Amino acid sequence: MNNALKIVTCLVLSMMAYNRVLAIDILAHRGASGEYPQSTILAFDMALEQGADILELDIHLSKDQFIIINHDADLKKM
Repeated sequence: MNNALKIVTCLVLSMMAYNRVLAIDILAHRGASGEYPQSTILAFDMALEQGADILELDIHLSKDQFIIINHDADLKKM
């Protein structure tokens, strides 16, 4: 599965969770960001492997219309 498809899958699953009641025990904020670079495919993959029920991520659109997965509205901390 390519990275874009993984991101879309995460978004769809997140929207589904908000639209119905689910038993969510573990929500991975920015993936497994305590151990891996936050908001990366690695962090999301590892969070799922570690048992996360749902992934949380922040999406921004750059001025040149690219999707950016990053917690902050800018990339200054990156």
